[in-house]
This record gives sequence, structure tokens and C-alpha cells, in this order.
Amino acid sequence: MSKLSSLSLEELYAQPKITPSTRKYILLKEEFSSIKKNWCNKVCRVTHKELPNDDILKDLSEVDVLIISDFVPIPDKKYKKTQQELKHTEEAIIGGIARRALGQGISFSVVTLTKCQTEEPQTQLAMLDCTPYLKQQIELTKPKVIISLSTTTSKALDLKVSNSSDAGKIFYYKDIPVIITLHPRILTMVRQNQSGALWGADYYSVILTDFKKAVMIVKDKVVFPTLEEAIEKVKKRVHVCQTLEHVSRLAAYLKSNSSIKSFDIETTGLDPYAPDAAILCAQFGFRDADGDYTSVVVPLFHPKCPPPYDPEEAWQILVPVLTDPEVFKVGHNIKFDVKYVAVVKGVRVQGVKFDTMLLMHSINSGLQGLYSLKTAVGYYLPETGLMGYEDLLHQKK
Repeated sequence: MSKLSSLSLEELYAQPKITPSTRKYILLKEEFSSIKKNWCNKVCRVTHKELPNDDILKDLSEVDVLIISDFVPIPDKKYKKTQQELKHTEEAIIGGIARRALGQGISFSVVTLTKCQTEEPQTQLAMLDCTPYLKQQIELTKPKVIISLSTTTSKALDLKVSNSSDAGKIFYYKDIPVIITLHPRILTMVRQNQSGALWGADYYSVILTDFKKAVMIVKDKVVFPTLEEAIEKVKKRVHVCQTLEHVSRLAAYLKSNSSIKSFDIETTGLDPYAPDAAILCAQFGFRDADGDYTSVVVPLFHPKCPPPYDPEEAWQILVPVLTDPEVFKVGHNIKFDVKYVAVVKGVRVQGVKFDTMLLMHSINSGLQGLYSLKTAVGYYLPETGLMGYEDLLHQKK
């Protein structure tokens, strides 16, 4: 058999079996400016009722925001809804959210990954066979921002993400920002699904917030830094105490400064009753006289603490700050920190005034898994670019 690389496009399509290697060379030689029947009939694994119309790749206008759904809803026999009617309904719902979030002056278009009509649900692998057409639509519409509504559409954009766990994050496809969010269809899913997630109407505000990020990008209100750039910027404002004198100066400042301080600890685990439970470090955040925020870390359990730095002595210096009810403190799920300190160190933290996690819960109480500090930063301070910092940590391992 001739090497696949030397075969013409027609010869590749004529192969008795379309292997992954054959598919690869077809993709290299085919151009998708129009619907290719050979691709749809011989390569694509979507079980289509009829081929898509060439119109989906013609007369496409440039838009500011391109919203990508995964599939056209299958016909509803119970309610006698045609696929075309369901498609219009879905586009109307997505478009309604987009119009509310994007406002006047920002153009958008809603497209689906799968391009043909189907009568049964398709696997993710099958839907991804329509990716070449989607990428052609992106080339034609030249969006400033892409909003991906499902994990499948994100994979089509070569992103290794999960839209449920990575909702709110911003990634890039060929230098185009891609906002990861949830599909509006979850708003009607008021039951618990197989994975244990409980979707419902409370997620409307989450989706709306993600859509509004597109406005910030299109209007250049915010330049979202890369994760590496964001971390480098923050590092300049994070200080680690190296000596007991540093700890003493910090404690004196915290007691004399009237501004509210954030308080957090890092621990060896979540269970304060574990035999080896220990506090690794304590962190305090505050705004200085110029209004700039600063974070100071006090090591409390580190094998490389240089002598004469004594972690236990450092802790004793901090105790008067922690037990002073006039040193006002806030935290994210701060009850964990208070309990851990009480159990491990026998010290009751005083002066706790606010918990931002409880605030998030009060704003929207029907969510699951979206109350973390990481999520709070992503939704309320997206311009920092810090949401997803743990992804970078995994890359560095």
C-alpha cells in the first residue's frame, strides 16, 4: 500500500477503512470552506438525517462575540417539536442571555458544533468530527471573544478543560480569549444528575456573569493577563517573614492599624484532630496608607526555616493579634481557620467580622462547588487573572 502522505485526497477518501492516520491526512489536504460530502459521509461519525446546508459557511459577518453550543436539539416527539423549531428556541434562549449581558453595540452570533440534523443523541467523539466546519466559521466571523457552552465545544477548540469544573476561566484559541461557562439548558435541570451535580435556575447568574466578561474584553475595559503574568504581578505584594524581628514588626502593625485584615492559614490537612495536624503558615492581608494591598506570610512549620528563626516563637508573637477582638479579621470559610487554630493550638481567634464564602452563599445559595476562593476571584475580580492558579502548579510539578 502506498504511504498515506503520498495519496491524493480522493484516494484517501477511497480507503476501505478510515483509520486515525487516514483522517489526519485528509484533514491536512481538505479545505472546509463548504460542506464536504465525502467528509460527512465517510469520515464523520455523526448519524445524520441529512447533510447540512452550505449556507452555514457562507455570508457570515464578523462579530465581536461568537457563542458556541455543542449540538442542535434532537426532535421532541412527545411535544411534536421539529429540530428546526428546537434550534430556534435554543438560539432564542442563548441570544436572550447574550443581549442582556452584552448590551447595545456588541455584535454576537450563536453557532453549534454539530452542523447536521440528527434524530438521536451523539457521542462527544462523533460531534468532534464537525470541528473543521466550526474552525472555518471562526475564521470567517473573526470574533474578539469566544464563549464555549460545553466541554465538547471546548475540546473542539483544542482546550483540555471541563466546563463544569472550569466555569468562569478564560483560555485562548489562536490568541482569541475563550470564556468557559455552562450551557443554559442546565437551568431546566432541577433534578440531580448521574454525576451528583444538582443543576437548576440558580445558575442563571453564573452564566450571566461569564457572558459579561465578554463585554470587558471587547470594550478593552480589562486586559486579562496570562496566569504567569498575574502571578508575577502579585508576587511583588507578597512578603514572607524571614526573621522574628519581621514577625514582631508585623504584629505591631496589625494591632496599630485600624483597617480590616484578611486572615488565612495553610495546614497539613483538613482534619485538625489528625495526629500530625499542624499549621504550615499564617497569612495576613491588608491595605497600606496608600491604598495598595499587601500580603504577609509567617512560616510556622517549615524544615528550612533558617536559625535563629523559631516557628513556635513566631506563633507566640502572633497570638496577641489573633486574640485581640479589636483587630478585625475577615476570611473565606474562616470558620475552618478558627476551628483549626482552636484544636491544634488551643487559641480562640477573636475579632472575626466577615466571611466572604457566606456572602457568596447569600448572593446565590443554589450552587454546588462554586463557593471556593478561587471561584470568588474568577467571578468578582476576573481582571486579576488568578483564577486557575492551581493549573500552573500542576504544570510545574
